[in-house]
Amino acid sequence: MRSKLSSLPARLRSGRFLGNVLILAGGTSLGHLATILASPILTRLYTPADFGVLAVFSSMLGILAVIAALRYEFAIPLPRKDADAVALLKLSAGIVIIFSLVVAGGVGLLGDAISAWTHTPSLKSYLWLLPLGLLSVSGYQVLNYWTARRNQFTLLSFTRTARSFARAGFQVTGGAFDFGALGLIGGLVAGRLLGTLSLFWGIFQGEKVPPASSVRYVARRYKNFPLYNAWAALVNAIGMQAPPILFARYFSVNDAGFFSLTMQVLGLPAALIGQAVGQVFYPMAAKHVHEPGAAKAFVERIATVLLAMSFPVFAFVALSGPVLFTIVFGESWLTTGVYARYLSPWLMVAFVSSPLSMFVLAKEKQKLASLLTLYETTLRLGAVWLGTWLASPDWAVKFFSVAGIIISLINLGWVLRLSGGGMISWLGQLKGFLTVAVLLLVLLIVGTRFLPAYVAMLLNIIGLGGFAFWFVRSALQEVHHHA
Repeated sequence: MRSKLSSLPARLRSGRFLGNVLILAGGTSLGHLATILASPILTRLYTPADFGVLAVFSSMLGILAVIAALRYEFAIPLPRKDADAVALLKLSAGIVIIFSLVVAGGVGLLGDAISAWTHTPSLKSYLWLLPLGLLSVSGYQVLNYWTARRNQFTLLSFTRTARSFARAGFQVTGGAFDFGALGLIGGLVAGRLLGTLSLFWGIFQGEKVPPASSVRYVARRYKNFPLYNAWAALVNAIGMQAPPILFARYFSVNDAGFFSLTMQVLGLPAALIGQAVGQVFYPMAAKHVHEPGAAKAFVERIATVLLAMSFPVFAFVALSGPVLFTIVFGESWLTTGVYARYLSPWLMVAFVSSPLSMFVLAKEKQKLASLLTLYETTLRLGAVWLGTWLASPDWAVKFFSVAGIIISLINLGWVLRLSGGGMISWLGQLKGFLTVAVLLLVLLIVGTRFLPAYVAMLLNIIGLGGFAFWFVRSALQEVHHHA
């Protein structure tokens, strides 16, 4: 393990990877700070039912957004010629506009049916915001990959921060004026729109975009993205985004609100930071994709860093989630802390596997990836269905977490194999890390079980904080020793 640790800072520091990740993650973290700071206020201005309506709306938006550009935006970093990348940019933007108009027509025709099926009657009044939200979210995603190609990570970081603060500000204002669910949904859409407009302005004011090559050519050249990756992403998004909709339909809109807040506070920052890592990882992985030795070393280094980052955070939430969430959000939101405890093990593993899954795209394994998402979605929805069969939202969340752990481990193993390594060999290099982590967890679990809640939470902070400090210190000492 020590030799593995010693290579991490020196190797990552030798390139721009860590710096770019820190820029993006810094903007993401600062933006999410607005969400964290606003959340205790929002939970006192809005009801769980309001959050439930927002959850259903956000889930529909999330499902539609993944295919709004037919995944052509993911091809933007790949061409060697800027002209081809600009053609992909234009193609993706055009598809997003057309798709948003189609969704607007669908909302007009099916609004009543959607509200009735999800058991959220008030949702009908807000569905007109769905096409605008889709245009904002998907437009940002398209511009996002252009800025990544141009290494404009500072601009990207700024816009992520701006949209998060704008969302928080609009939602707090809407709650103060008692707008109900409209305040939450309107704030979400307004924040996304502001982020997209600011990114658009920054790109086209800051540089001259070269002329595009043939749009038809790039559409054919990267056809695997819409043919395979788009539908795989849609199936995967259904598996990830459908649970709040199912919670609203089969349990209650309040349960959908509890689950949504848990994912917003716990899952969203993990996903956004992971997305920042993945976005920087993707173009760099594409450079190593035809060099098995270099690819293996690169993927394993990033996997180790991600595991070291995620373990202390999610272990703490798993141990102290109910107490922590009650303190922050109020007694009526205790259920969110319980859900956070159940979901933490999955989110820890997903934090490692999700960014690295971009290596699959770099290897152009979209066909196999599309088949794998079928079993993933079946497993996730099957997990929630088991909870509905038991008439228990608690068991639905537990099953959902177990399904996520299985999926994330399989995906991580696949990526490691694609890079020329494997799960067993990678974990073998981390025996010391894993041994200490397991022993620490056993000790803290005993403390959590038998000590008063606040004393146990303090012990968890000290123990996991000390573990994180030991890991970083060991790495730095090894670097100094071998310098």
